[in-house]
Amino acid sequence: MANYNMTKKDLFNAKNASLNIKDYIGETLTVTGCATTEDEGKPIGYIVADGIGVFGVTSATLIEAIEDLCGFFDDETTAVDVIVKANESKGGKTFYTMQIA
Repeated sequence: MANYNMTKKDLFNAKNASLNIKDYIGETLTVTGCATTEDEGKPIGYIVADGIGVFGVTSATLIEAIEDLCGFFDDETTAVDVIVKANESKGGKTFYTMQIA
């Protein structure tokens, strides 16, 4: 599990009132906090977007990206701009990716 700048209270609120990342596909999000955790044994990831709110994701690729993203933060880097993209697999399933803007 990874965590940057999210308290237990933040995680509780995120679990109960997070936004849907699908509504922000292709938009630049300024991430100021992120975490990965488990909910009833299933992995979940959270990102805090400045001025927007907290997003919760269950996509395996986004959860991996969030774990890596937490490593970008340090004393000097307190915000990272990211873009979440939706792609379609050859089988017709939608999957999500994240890139640093």
